[in-house]
Parts: sequence; C-alpha cells; structure tokens
Amino acid sequence: MIIQRSIFVAGCALFLAAPMWASTYYADCNRPDDGGDGKSWAAAKQTIQAAVDLAVASDLVLVTNGIYDKGGKAVTPGSTLTNRVYSPLAITIRAMSTNPADTVIVGAPDPNTGGCGPAAIRGYKGITYGGSYLVGFTITNGYTFESGGTPYLDQCGGGAHGGTLSNCDIVGNTAKDSGGGRAYGPSYNSILRNNIATNGGGAAISSTCYDSVIRNNTAPGVGGGLYQTYAFNSEIVNNSASAGGGVSVYCLLSNCVIRGNSAISLTTSSGGAAGTASATWHKFYNCLIAENVSSRAGAIFQRSGSESSGYIGTLINCTVISNWSLVSGYPGGLDGRNGQTGPYAVSNCIIRFNYNTADGVENNYRFTANSAVAYSCLAPDVAGQPYDMGGNISADPAMVGTGDYQTRYQLQGRSPCVNAGTNLLRDASYKDLRGMPRIRYGTVDMGAYECIYRGVIVTFK
Repeated sequence: MIIQRSIFVAGCALFLAAPMWASTYYADCNRPDDGGDGKSWAAAKQTIQAAVDLAVASDLVLVTNGIYDKGGKAVTPGSTLTNRVYSPLAITIRAMSTNPADTVIVGAPDPNTGGCGPAAIRGYKGITYGGSYLVGFTITNGYTFESGGTPYLDQCGGGAHGGTLSNCDIVGNTAKDSGGGRAYGPSYNSILRNNIATNGGGAAISSTCYDSVIRNNTAPGVGGGLYQTYAFNSEIVNNSASAGGGVSVYCLLSNCVIRGNSAISLTTSSGGAAGTASATWHKFYNCLIAENVSSRAGAIFQRSGSESSGYIGTLINCTVISNWSLVSGYPGGLDGRNGQTGPYAVSNCIIRFNYNTADGVENNYRFTANSAVAYSCLAPDVAGQPYDMGGNISADPAMVGTGDYQTRYQLQGRSPCVNAGTNLLRDASYKDLRGMPRIRYGTVDMGAYECIYRGVIVTFK
C-alpha cells in the first residue's frame, strides 16, 4: 500500500535527525567490556545499557552494528524482570545503520521455564507512552514476567514497553499477558511480526502504529494483531486469535488494510478482521477489510451491553469484501447479535461478496434494528429495514477484479458506486487508501478507493 506520512510523522523524523543533543555516548558490542568512558567510538561501552546509564535528558546514544545480548536492568518494584535496555529519561538511542537487521537487541526466556518468568529478559523499556526514542533496531526474543501477583505492566510488552519506536523490526517476542511485541507507546515505520501474547494483542496493546506492518502475530485470547490500539496507514495481515483475528477492543483504524486474519473458535465471539466477546467499540475509516476468515463473522463481530445506546461499530468509506464465515447461519461480513445489540453505523461502504462457506451462500451482514446504514452498496437490499437511512444500493459494485489486493478491489469507471456516497466534513482533506484525493468528481465514491478515471470531460466555450 502507499504510505501517507503525516506532518506529525515528518516532524518526528526531523526531530530525530536534527543535531540537538546535549551529549553523545557510544555503544559497540565488539568492545571487550564496559570499561571505556563511552564518549567516543574508541572508548565505547560494550552494552547499550552502560551507555544509556551515562546519559541525561536530551542526550544521544549511538549504537554501531552488531548483536546486543548482554547487560540490562530490572527496574519495576516487586519484579525481577530484566530489560535488556532500560531508558527512563527523554533521550534518543539510535542505530548507526538505517537497516534494523544490522543492529539487534536480544532478550531471553527464563532459563527455568523456557518462556516467561521471573528471570526473563524483555527487549526494551522506555518512558510509558513516549518520551524516550529508540530508532533503527531489531528487537527479538524478549519475554515478560509470569502472571500471579506480579506487577501487571511487567506481564505486557515482551519486545518493547513504553518509549517511542521508529524504523524498528519487533519480531519473535512473547508476553505472558498482552502485547507480545509492543506495549504502551507509539511505533513509526516499523514491523511487528511473529510475536505472541497469552491473553490479547499478539503484536501490541495500548499503542499507536503509524505507517507500519503488523503481520503473523498470535494471541490465544483476543486481538491476534492489535488490542486497544490505534493504527494509521498500516497493514494488519495474517494474524490470528480466538476472537478478533486482526484487532480487538477499542481499536480505531484509518487508511489501513486488514487482510488474511483469522479467528477460529466455537466457544467465543469471533470476527476474522475484528471482534470481541465484550461490549467494546471498533472504528474504521478508509479501510480495506478483505480475505479474513472466522467461525462467526468473517469480517467483524460486534456486540454490546451497557454501551448499546450508541453505535459501537463504525465504518466510513470502507470496502468489506471476500471474507468468510465457517459456522452455518453467520454472515461472512458484519454481524452484531449474540443475545445483545451490536449497533453499526455504516456510511459510504461497499459490503459485498462475503460468504458463509457452510451454507454456500453470499451472506454479507446482520444488523440490529438500532443500526444506521447509509449510502452503501450491500446485498440483499436494505430497503424497508429499520436501519436503512437512505442512499443504499445492492448492485454489483463492478470492481477491477484482477491484480494485487490493492488493485482488484478498486472501482471501474462504470461502477454504480462512483459518485454515489454522501460527502462528509472529513472528506475534503482526507485521502483514499492509495493516497489519492478522496473526492475527485464532486461526490465521494463508496468504498476505500476513489475511482481515478471516468472518461474525458470536455468543456465548450
């Protein structure tokens, strides 16, 4: 997908590149020990932690290529969990190489349990929700504390906990509770892959992902990819959980691809792309939700309890297509039931060609009466239903149908979804999923992509 970098992200890049640090310290894993003063490459510290311990706020720690699997600190009262790198101040730790594969921070499992436990080593810990910066690293093989009377935060974020990550590869980490790869901090232009959480958020919990890829993460609980996390201009692909294969619980996604995720469970709510077993909301803007599979509701399973007075599943300008449900009677697209209301607010969306494989039929949605569906393409026709807010169609959306996933779900010029949406206040400044202007011919199109070409307009004077 085309990554759209915001002014804020660009500002962060300038901040990270600018020579504004008070002092610089150096780490080189090829040094024999930490005996140097850390003030030059010739006297660099062997471990990153030793260099970080010298720094004060606004300082820079430069790290040369290599594998950093020594040193660290245990810092949480009541916990013996070690962090390979602990940065409690607003400093920047930056790899010299722009390729994260060249500079690797390696955690370790508890030698007694072989996984999480009191002697485990997490990859990195920084200031919760920002403050300290880690730039250009691979973080791998990190583990958290075990459960049972231990500080909860040390059960989350096997790869990284807190701080701000940029251009990092967070791979192969494990959390006893939530956030196998990442917890409690933003990530920019990063990859979170092959991480595991016992509870929720195989990739991340309570984080924000910008211009990132969340891939092949797992959680036996909910949120194979993201849990209580926002994502912008990112891809959430091939993650798995028992509910919410891609994302779960209070997640907001804008200009994202949620594709190829799975949630296979016969005992809990499902939702291949998004779902939960509790009363929580999900919001999607300009997203492609495609090729996900689950036991119940291939795309999104939404329910509510105490929050039933409001819309808790919001989709605006999304394309929900080619998702599959495996259990008879459940839609391949959107579902909101399970004995409680699950109201959706849907505008300018395409919800078509989602299937129930057990029944062998296209089955796109099940909306509760207090949902609201407007200016969307979905079948069967919603005319006369209590949730029909007008402007809906049930025709074939006439998509391109060939090419990669970004191409085949775009609209042909003859599509009835072109210029068929309703303009919203947000549309004038927003882009579609490819980064193109959201309104091109006066009225917004349905779905995640604006049609590029509708013929030649000739004006005679």
